[in-house]
Amino acid sequence: MTQAGEGEETVAPQISTAALERWQTFADDAPLDVRLTKADLDNLLLALRNLAIGQSELVAALSAHTDQDLGGCVDSMMRASELSRLAFGRINALVAAVMDKAEPAAAGA
Repeated sequence: MTQAGEGEETVAPQISTAALERWQTFADDAPLDVRLTKADLDNLLLALRNLAIGQSELVAALSAHTDQDLGGCVDSMMRASELSRLAFGRINALVAAVMDKAEPAAAGA
């Protein structure tokens, strides 16, 4: 069995100031065209996976706590925390890609 997050990026990508400023220029109701890469969608799918596994780890932590298994509880909480951190990094990468790649949709499209 592989460890949670094995081989994943350990530092959350940052959203550039330029991407944030550009994003804020779009009207809230403006239709947008966004071309995402497979890697962008992988970030979304793997973030969802990490969150689901992390939730399972939280259930395991609660169960261990109820059974007065402090070691098992701590281990599950640590795994859940790591999975949450990895999911945040992937979600941040997807948000950065969307903000960076979005363009106003062509009129009539």
